[in-house]
Amino acid sequence: MKRIFLLFLYFVSVLSAVSCIRELDDPVTGGKPVSVSFDISLGSDLTKADNTGLDNASGAFQLYVAVYNTADGTLIPASMIGETGYDPTVTISGSGAQNISLTLSKGTSYKVIFFAQRTGAYDVSFKDGGAASFSFKSDPKANDGDLDAFYDVVDVSGTKTSYEVTLKRPFAQLNVLVKKEDVPSTQTAFESSMTVKAPKTFDLYAGAATGNPTDISFTKNAINETPFGQYAETHKWIGMNYVLVPADGHVEVTSFQESGMVSAIAPGKIPVKKNGRTNLVGNVYSSTMGYNATFTVQVNPGFGAPDQTELIGGEDVEITIADNNTYTPENPLVISVTTTDPTSQNVALQVAGFSLSAVADAAIGDGKIEASSSNEAVATAAVSGDYVVITPQGNGDATITVTTPAFTKTDYRAASFTIPVKVEGMTPTGSDKILTHEKFGCYLPDHERIYVAGDDQYVREYKGTTLDFVLLNAGENEQVIIRGYQNTMEKGDPVTVSVDWKKGKAQILKEDYEMTVVKEENRKVWIADQEGNGFVIKK
Repeated sequence: MKRIFLLFLYFVSVLSAVSCIRELDDPVTGGKPVSVSFDISLGSDLTKADNTGLDNASGAFQLYVAVYNTADGTLIPASMIGETGYDPTVTISGSGAQNISLTLSKGTSYKVIFFAQRTGAYDVSFKDGGAASFSFKSDPKANDGDLDAFYDVVDVSGTKTSYEVTLKRPFAQLNVLVKKEDVPSTQTAFESSMTVKAPKTFDLYAGAATGNPTDISFTKNAINETPFGQYAETHKWIGMNYVLVPADGHVEVTSFQESGMVSAIAPGKIPVKKNGRTNLVGNVYSSTMGYNATFTVQVNPGFGAPDQTELIGGEDVEITIADNNTYTPENPLVISVTTTDPTSQNVALQVAGFSLSAVADAAIGDGKIEASSSNEAVATAAVSGDYVVITPQGNGDATITVTTPAFTKTDYRAASFTIPVKVEGMTPTGSDKILTHEKFGCYLPDHERIYVAGDDQYVREYKGTTLDFVLLNAGENEQVIIRGYQNTMEKGDPVTVSVDWKKGKAQILKEDYEMTVVKEENRKVWIADQEGNGFVIKK
């Protein structure tokens, strides 16, 4: 009996030793091994049976599964990535779910990263220290549905051993559409290119784009997909690219060109959302495009959002200036002045089919719509209700720019538009007459002295806070000192200007004048009396 009991103790000790060995051989440290399962899909909200082939997530994707220890960011061997070149070890279908299981250590917290891409679409990297990312390759093709990709990050901790994972796009889809009737009648095929200033790398561990925006050139490539939803019957889809979203929610489209366009255009800053779709809708084939026409910009919050985007008044709005073909750089809006009172010559333009006041009311923040002029000496501009009011100031050319708010409460954004203006027939009066002068100099009755580049020099010297601005002509032994402006002065401030003008030993002018600072721009200062006589100096 004693022998049997000893034999029993022996077997117990052996079993205990085996148990200890299994615990010591756990694939990851921290506790007993446990199987954790993940049901992975690309999400039914991202795939539609009637959707375009460019974003229906069909076909096969390579799935990377990277497991990191949350405590120190160590990459765990249980990861499903190859050791060389980070080759994926799992394939997932865009039209179905995929179940995978990982053996992890009970009681340890993990961050599990899932990334699905087409074969070789992006450069991927997974390293210790939470370094998990993918980056755009050089010169990706435009309109390339193979650049579609999906990701998610799951925090695994506690006793939970089963997770449902829906992967979403880490970038925004940026589309360009044009009305069918605006497409040249002879054009049946489309190919386009686009350059976007946007981040190039996405930090999968942090779940955000990283790095400064840089130019990403999507090289010319064909596109033949048909728009869907509200654009299905009315528009052609001529551009589609995936872009990463920077922290401020805007990328800059510095160039877009479709093969039928006369030249490339630069739509500028465009709002985008991660896992969202932005549509730029406009007539890119118009000869005036880029001068006084612009895009409607829609931002859908997700690819699964309803096709009918909610916009101002529930309508899709495209901005054009009334009588669009009238205002071009070759044939600008001409304001012929027949009186010396500028305010009586105001021109009020209304944007065709578009309510500026409605945009202001719906905007986030103060909702201010601004109008500015490239040359206030020629014309100034302001927004009043639904009108852009242009007031002529002097003869010449100017460009009026109207800018709407960046975002509205309905996720609508309209880019700025411009109106070339030419004013003629005006007799300048009042202090603003000085603004017709662009060159440095003295503009007084019977005493005009204009700076001549190549013959003259100018010298600036501050004595305390007071500026001496001097025009010199060494060959003629001539100098004009304009003294009195102070560096703290602003438009509207009074100033006593002293003029000391000598030519050789002759005193041409030595006198003081009570004047007003009329305008400051790019360090250039205009100073004048009530009759528009005065000076243009550089501070």
